[in-house]
Amino acid sequence: MKRSVLALATVCAFTAPTSASAAMARFRASIEGVQTIRWTVEPQDGPSVCGGTYSGSGHETIRFRSIKPQRVTVRIAKRGAPSWAIRRRWAQLDTRGRVSRDGSLTFRPNGMPCGDGGGGDPPPPPEPDCGTKRFTLLPVTPIPHKRNAISIDVGDPAPLPPFVNCPVLGPGFPELLAPVPTRLPARELLDRSIGKEIVLGRGRRHESAAGITVDTRLRWELTLERVR
Repeated sequence: MKRSVLALATVCAFTAPTSASAAMARFRASIEGVQTIRWTVEPQDGPSVCGGTYSGSGHETIRFRSIKPQRVTVRIAKRGAPSWAIRRRWAQLDTRGRVSRDGSLTFRPNGMPCGDGGGGDPPPPPEPDCGTKRFTLLPVTPIPHKRNAISIDVGDPAPLPPFVNCPVLGPGFPELLAPVPTRLPARELLDRSIGKEIVLGRGRRHESAAGITVDTRLRWELTLERVR
């Protein structure tokens, strides 16, 4: 039997069980997902003592997918949250993919004297390195939230940001929006009549203050195929 679970983001806390008598289930796990960020900065006073305004906008899209299914062991204590492990270590699902980013922040001086009294424009900014870049490893960790929910986060070590001169506001790569808890009942993990479980997670965070707006959206799909 195949089951799918879908829930919107809520905020929960989690604790991991340590009981030696925990029930156990094994799965082949794979994950894929997409995160998008869109941001704008309305014209406003800049931080420079020379005076002026700055503004800008941009967007980023991260797409990730499991390199291959990995065997995970889920242990569930009688009253605790599930713990996820690969070879007796906290589970991390290896993914790869690409990140596309485009953005700019523009400073417009007001022409007033600056520094030693000299005028003139500031030096030109470095050339942007925006575009699409691939990454070969982004570890994604399942995070239990109490007993019947799960979210994901970036594991360790996280890759370095591939951009140097391309601005982003919000949780830019390699960060993911967190937490995004999604319903996954513990009893379903232990139900051997369910051969395949597909967990769908969706989350959104919209922030707007002082002329700066950031909209972040994340959706992911975790596939669990039971190992008999």
